Amino acid sequence: MPRRPSRARSDPVLRCPPPHRSSTRTAPLTGPVSGEPVRGGSTARTATRDDVGGILLLLALALTFRAIIAYLLPGSGFQVDLDAFRFWAGDLFREGLGGFYERPFFHDYTPGYLYVLWLVGAVGSIFGGIGDLIKVPPMLADLALAYLAWSMALELGAGRRAARLAAVLVAVNPVTWFDSVVWGQVDSVGLVFLLLGMRELWRDRPERAAVLTVVGAMIKPQLGILVPIVAAVTIRRALWPAGGHGDEDAPERRRTTTDWEWRTRGSIRILTTGLAGLLPSILLSLPFGLSWPVGLVEQIFKTAGGYPYVSVNAWNPWALVTLNGTGVAENRGWVCDMVVTEGARCSQAFTIGAIPAVIVGTVLTLAVFIAVSVLVARRPDRRTILVGLAVLALAFFVVPTRVHERYLFPFVALGAILAAVSVRWLIAYLASSAATFANMYFVLTTLYPNNPSIDDWLGIGPGIGSWTGVAIAAAIQAGVFVFAFSELRRSASWRLAREIEAGASAAVDDDLAPPVAARSGDPVPRDPGNATVSGAGFGAVLAAASAAGLASPAAPAPPGSVRPAWDARPSSGEIGLFGWLRDRIGERPIRPDRTAGLEHEGGGRLDRLDVWLIVVLAAVLLTGRIWRLGEPYQMHFDEVYHPRTATEFLQFWRYGISHHVYEWTHPHLAKYGMALGIVAWGEDRTDETSDLGVAIRAAVLEPRWDDARSNSRVAGDRLWIATGEELRAYDLATRRLELALPIPGAVAVSLDKVTHRVA
Repeated sequence: MPRRPSRARSDPVLRCPPPHRSSTRTAPLTGPVSGEPVRGGSTARTATRDDVGGILLLLALALTFRAIIAYLLPGSGFQVDLDAFRFWAGDLFREGLGGFYERPFFHDYTPGYLYVLWLVGAVGSIFGGIGDLIKVPPMLADLALAYLAWSMALELGAGRRAARLAAVLVAVNPVTWFDSVVWGQVDSVGLVFLLLGMRELWRDRPERAAVLTVVGAMIKPQLGILVPIVAAVTIRRALWPAGGHGDEDAPERRRTTTDWEWRTRGSIRILTTGLAGLLPSILLSLPFGLSWPVGLVEQIFKTAGGYPYVSVNAWNPWALVTLNGTGVAENRGWVCDMVVTEGARCSQAFTIGAIPAVIVGTVLTLAVFIAVSVLVARRPDRRTILVGLAVLALAFFVVPTRVHERYLFPFVALGAILAAVSVRWLIAYLASSAATFANMYFVLTTLYPNNPSIDDWLGIGPGIGSWTGVAIAAAIQAGVFVFAFSELRRSASWRLAREIEAGASAAVDDDLAPPVAARSGDPVPRDPGNATVSGAGFGAVLAAASAAGLASPAAPAPPGSVRPAWDARPSSGEIGLFGWLRDRIGERPIRPDRTAGLEHEGGGRLDRLDVWLIVVLAAVLLTGRIWRLGEPYQMHFDEVYHPRTATEFLQFWRYGISHHVYEWTHPHLAKYGMALGIVAWGEDRTDETSDLGVAIRAAVLEPRWDDARSNSRVAGDRLWIATGEELRAYDLATRRLELALPIPGAVAVSLDKVTHRVA
């Protein structure tokens, strides 16, 4: 059976920080002693440094990218949700948590995320308002998801390159930043707890897994998909411990694992896991005055019951059904999944035979959840748990009714770990992510366009929202679900294990250089496992090795002799990210300062990392400087002076119209360049003519200008004409007649550019 690739070092290494020659400890050696890692020794320390440094750089770039989007699209998002979040945050901070659900306003969230909103309200009170602070928690959660994808891929046994790919897939996936930064949603916050819960289940700490799982479900109830897997795996390991970790060995004990967790086995773990899961649901509900379990369950069902439709804009197979010509794919309408007499919302409902759609979807969902839980419990290794949870994430989007467009968000992180180690999963992940992004993009930009700072930037909204587009997206999601379910087969699990091991082995082969041959005079112990040297003889061994090396020419090393290396630094996975930072800051350098010797060093070479940094820097700078360069549409600040003077020069060159130079205190070379830029890219030429079909007595152009009251934030850009009988306004972009006011005798028209009024 395939086994999880071992990460442990097989060769003993020196256990004292160099040089410490006076140490009295014995130190096992693998070969000749060296003062620092050499070619042929372990690269674990360098790997750890590169891994953590690389992931921190990636997270910094991801945060910068999200901050740029938030700056360019201030206040963007779904207005109703944003207003609700801001109102709740302010109310929670002012009035407190108690009695929140009794107050006379709309509240459809369970208590979990309300604690975050209380904190946002507290911070907003310091800065004079909440505003876009509402987006900070999900933006930070995006970074946490990328970090967890990286660390959990390593824990799964993937190579360093694959782990970095997992983090990149999460960080750059448009589903993540579109959801958190553009839309202003909070799905990533709860998903962090879902991943942490799964990781604790990997580590055979079911009580912690239960706590984290329930916290995630208290933030977003749909994240409770991990609950059946935690229950099934806990019961299997407690009652049938043989093979309780599938094709893998039992996980090693970690520093944070308690003695009780390590030693206690049996049915008691079922009871303690259940109690641990109940505890956060009680503790999180009580401060709000929400009774447990009745009040909490009522709140959950109230949230789900608010949308009794087969699909709530989710492009899954249910989106293709129609009732009386209405359907999500047909005409963007919602179809009821059961008859609801209250408020006459659903007098008719879609049924399969005589069975309401909601019952069909619920029964199918329960069947899938039970089947997946049983399959995972039969072989509860890390791979199967991960694949099983990914299947449930897909199933919760594809199978039941009442699904929203963002319900597949958990697959963004779960699928990224699998996509990083398997080409098959990578194809499925990219296809599902593309369909999910298209679904979200259409809903926010096209279906509900009247939202702040939101526009159909790509111009694809109507196309992807057609019946064909919805059908393709639904087919993709259904196909990915079927593929993922098939990956729960034992043969598929073994194939995934081989892919993980092959990727890890390839990464090790790339990172390790060939061993350096030992010199003929170097003392090589016959039995490395028993060769030791005391601190008193440490210097003597070094001296003997050096002398022998100077006296003898280099010769091939005996088989198996490899130069030793010092102990690797503890990784972030062992001591945590902050522990790793503290360790790096406080550690003593092992090499002397070479600054003086490098003073006259020549120039270096341009390597791939340099090129990558240049590309990233150029992309960030160009994005910040070119994005929406044409806004605002009227001149402001120094644009009043320099471009105006450039246009005056241009009028003189073209038409001989002489002006008094408006801005004369600065040299004119830059203004000449602006004039040439207007000629090259300003599109100020007459390219086409048209006949309006009416007599034109007077005309005036209204330039574009910013209007904060408009949903598009843009106004003007019109041609006003007086025909003698009426006043007309044409849109300059579309040439469409926007307004026709009958005004007999209208022979003149003028525009006030300050108040933007036409007379």
